[in-house]
Amino acid sequence: MTMLNEPSILAVCLPKASRKPEYPECVVMADSTRRAIELLRMLRFDLLLVGLGDSAAQPWNFLRQVRACWPSQKWLLAGAGGLSDDDEVTARTLGATQILQDQIDWDSIRNLAATLRQRREASNRLVAEMGARDAPSRVRIESPVPPH
Repeated sequence: MTMLNEPSILAVCLPKASRKPEYPECVVMADSTRRAIELLRMLRFDLLLVGLGDSAAQPWNFLRQVRACWPSQKWLLAGAGGLSDDDEVTARTLGATQILQDQIDWDSIRNLAATLRQRREASNRLVAEMGARDAPSRVRIESPVPPH
């Protein structure tokens, strides 16, 4: 798998032409949306890269499920090979971070995933610091009446 400090990317239903051996080690490939859901239940990914696949199957039901179960999950639509206007509208409605019209640039995607990971970690640290600061301190309350 990947090292802990490496960003993690789940690529779902990419066309076979995009599955060249040049993709980075931080990418996990899922050939089906069912497999992608299984992986999402077990692992955390910084970014999803979703393709329309080689078949007529559309990823929209999968993305609705992702949005319902993991609402903060960021994702890109890989549309190399052409997207219809309806595809683009649907992708934006479902919260696509970006729509890729050209060939996949793995370095750019890896950099985006690394940036998203850094932002999430910074946000988590801030929340933890605020929670620690705002948490009620443990104070022992003594009885106001002295013992006899």
